Amino acid sequence: MAPPNLNSILDSLERTGEQNPANSRPHEVTREYKVFQGENPKPISDVTAEISFTPPDIKTFKITDAQGSPRGKKIVSAILEQEVVSAKEGHQRDISRSNYDFIFLREQNLGVVPEYVLHIIPKRKEKGLILGDIWVDAKTYHIRQIIGVPSCG
Repeated sequence: MAPPNLNSILDSLERTGEQNPANSRPHEVTREYKVFQGENPKPISDVTAEISFTPPDIKTFKITDAQGSPRGKKIVSAILEQEVVSAKEGHQRDISRSNYDFIFLREQNLGVVPEYVLHIIPKRKEKGLILGDIWVDAKTYHIRQIIGVPSCG
């Protein structure tokens, strides 16, 4: 079976991001971050943060739990501080074709809904961009997971 067309996946992904009601009304989310070192499969830190967004451009965060190495909390705080700056700057760091090159890796069906796994490569060296992989829900085109490393900026 031929893989899905990458451009049609990206069209839907970008359209979903633009139409996301979360971008137009205030919301809060809780995120869990696991920080790994090298090839070790066991995380060195587990950090939980609450993120609040007030449209059009105000994002705040609070670390609610941090276990393991204090470096993990520092790394997560730096990432979230960058998100706060990004919110003020608009769409300069969105996961879109204006910021990234994409490579289709595979379609997988591990959960209830099939997912597309795409490799993302920043088009420029800039703080806040990520080199890694994203998992895109094949039905809603929402990004379900991102695994990567910050691009050097």
